[in-house]
Amino acid sequence: MQPEGVRVVPVSFVGVLNACAGVLALEEDGCAHEQIVESGLDLDVFVSNTLIDKHAKCGSMEDTFQSVYLDAITRCLVDEGMHCYGAMSSIYMISEELEHYTFMVDLLGCAGHLQETENMSKSMP
Repeated sequence: MQPEGVRVVPVSFVGVLNACAGVLALEEDGCAHEQIVESGLDLDVFVSNTLIDKHAKCGSMEDTFQSVYLDAITRCLVDEGMHCYGAMSSIYMISEELEHYTFMVDLLGCAGHLQETENMSKSMP
């Protein structure tokens, strides 16, 4: 669907999703949604909000609730994980070990926080 080497950006998908919602194009949206997930942009706040809006406009309330739920859970897990990781050494004086770094890299990577994942990976012992 996109030429090799072309980097997708969130605003591109926001435009596609808005167009699909405007004409109730559910079939085209399915293809766009797949590409959004594959590119990791489903966790981008603008893209996820547009997905929720599109699902609501197209009458897909089950998809709307699922999107809202997954988005909220992911954000809470990352926030709580970051809080616990920070408190571990600063409050509880627990030394960071490889398992702690590995957990944080996994948590951040799964949530689509790629820059933070890379930074964490580089700071590992």
